[in-house]
Amino acid sequence: MPNFIDIKSITPRLGVGLALFLLLLCHYATAQQEPKEVTKQLAQVNQLISDLQFRKAVEQGKQLLKRQPKNPDVYLAVGLGYYNMYSRPDSAVFFLKKGMDLLNDDELMDETGINLQLSLAKSFQWMLKPERALEIYRKMLLRLTPEASELLNEINREMQTCENARMLIANPINFKITNLGDAVNSPYDDHSPLMTLKGDAILFTSRRPGDGRSLQFDEQYPEKIWLTSAKDTSWQNAKTLQTFFKKNEHESAVSLSPDGKNLFLFRNDPDGKNLYVSSLINGQWATPKRLAYNINSYENETHCSLSADGSTLFFTSDIEGGHGGLDIYYAKKDINGNWGNPRNLGPVVNTPYNEETPMIYLDGKTLYFASEGHNSMGQYDIFYSQMNPDSTWNTPVNMGFPINTPGDDLFFVPTIDRKKAYYATKKFSDNRGGLDIYLIEFEEDFAGKLSVIEGKVNQGETTRVVRLLVTRTDDMKLVGDYRPDPVTGEYTLFLETGYRYQIKEVRQRIEEEVVGEISIPETMAYKPGQQTLSMVKDVPMEPPLLTAQGQLTPSQEKATDKESVLTPSVTTSTTTSTKKVEITESRPIIQPQKPMPVSTADAHGYTIQLLALRKQPLQDYSIFDGLDKQQITEHSCTDGFNRYTFGIFTHKIDALHQRKLIQSKGQFNDAFVRPISEINDMRVKSK
Repeated sequence: MPNFIDIKSITPRLGVGLALFLLLLCHYATAQQEPKEVTKQLAQVNQLISDLQFRKAVEQGKQLLKRQPKNPDVYLAVGLGYYNMYSRPDSAVFFLKKGMDLLNDDELMDETGINLQLSLAKSFQWMLKPERALEIYRKMLLRLTPEASELLNEINREMQTCENARMLIANPINFKITNLGDAVNSPYDDHSPLMTLKGDAILFTSRRPGDGRSLQFDEQYPEKIWLTSAKDTSWQNAKTLQTFFKKNEHESAVSLSPDGKNLFLFRNDPDGKNLYVSSLINGQWATPKRLAYNINSYENETHCSLSADGSTLFFTSDIEGGHGGLDIYYAKKDINGNWGNPRNLGPVVNTPYNEETPMIYLDGKTLYFASEGHNSMGQYDIFYSQMNPDSTWNTPVNMGFPINTPGDDLFFVPTIDRKKAYYATKKFSDNRGGLDIYLIEFEEDFAGKLSVIEGKVNQGETTRVVRLLVTRTDDMKLVGDYRPDPVTGEYTLFLETGYRYQIKEVRQRIEEEVVGEISIPETMAYKPGQQTLSMVKDVPMEPPLLTAQGQLTPSQEKATDKESVLTPSVTTSTTTSTKKVEITESRPIIQPQKPMPVSTADAHGYTIQLLALRKQPLQDYSIFDGLDKQQITEHSCTDGFNRYTFGIFTHKIDALHQRKLIQSKGQFNDAFVRPISEINDMRVKSK
């Protein structure tokens, strides 16, 4: 098996499918009944399929059909070749049907007949015709005896995936899909897109030629890591990032740390598949180091993803004691920064089938991954699961059709705002060949927006800050265990907006912890294309906690519950492209209106929601400067949010027009129109 992560190497069944799996088990007994020369040539075709050289297998198989036009085994081989070639299931159906037509009812239940039927059913699944596949499976079940338990189990499983497909196809999700184009994609496999935080570059893995690399047995080149950068609105021609190992060895990037300073790689070593990490030092990627043996084992570890605070690693392994196949595990750093013992995520996430390509989102509680289990449409589908406050996981949710299909869907990587994501697939008509990288743009907004804060702590000669412990104050839950750079003191925080946080500085060889607090209103949510936020002044934070621009100055007054949300005014420096966020404490000039009874007529109208803050209302209303504050209403709601709306409109089109005017001034880009009745239903009723 080749030492790279793509759809042919994650598992023996992946990409090749059930039909070929059964063919390799039982087909040669049938082939021996053919004339010696035919048997030899057919064996060569099947070997090409086993070696993943599907195009050559089809070519030689079709030549053999000219001499053996009534040989069902040859039709099966050609059909399997087409089935595994990219976007050719219709051709597979043609040849598989031809082979089945040569068999009588009894012969349909021998090895060749079973393989023809299974392959035909799988081809119909690939063509998004689950009903046709179900017809074949049902007929097979009527003919099979209980002794064929393994085959019965496989068919029942495939029937379930067909039912899943019927449901998901009937309820497609809305999104825009865009091929990244010839500057990024090639006629070979391109996958594992890894986006930098600012969205200005993508690292990805490709099997295209370059630097004198040799063509491999499967008609592709060794995997290498490539880089493309954004200029204006287009991607530049991709270039090889760096060769970490030997020229003709495979090296695959599996994930990039959120701060962009650690690149995780996959490699097939003599003792199994292992994970490595390369660190960015002075602008150069260092020689990769293999992760410790409590992560890597003597089994197979194929993929990993680091949490935003760098304290938790999610990875896949098939070590003994899992739930079946590849499972997702996690390990946490101890007080010394070493990885602790791994723990299985449990049966809610893991299944008796394979789980792959886990990607933990920046909020630390949303995990995207691929699975052959759950309610998959067939082979790998993309799912996500969210962690509960007690660290248990919710039942995974299928990302839906057409992101998922009956083929393999892998390497799903969301951007920070989650309205966009990148993933690799081969199923769309504009495919360049092999796996291509696509951009997905969702229509709906996602809850839980994040703010990105860059800063810096002083690292003394004898003591240094080793950890920043971030705790959400409303439930005192630890949400981040960040490790500042031991030399520069730089750090990057990813915090959900609408909360107040306590930050503890843990210093080496000093028992006392320096504690401060910070509030992150929703107006500080990171927006695409925006530079990261660096705080200049904030709520109480004792030295020596510093930011990139200077020391955080303590407030002159003690913070109270009423002051738990302060409003930032954002200004752009004329000397740097980095946004500066200055927390102001000025009193409002004009208070928004307090909630007043809405008439029955108005209750059927519309309003514009500008802002929603959790737990505490605004104390500074300068954020509404430029708007008619007499039209702004503050609503205290039963879900703990304070919502701020603008105006009352009889017709929705008038509200949409007003929202456009507000946004044209560069204000409240996330504002949206909603019925007044929805606001009324959420408001705390006055006693």
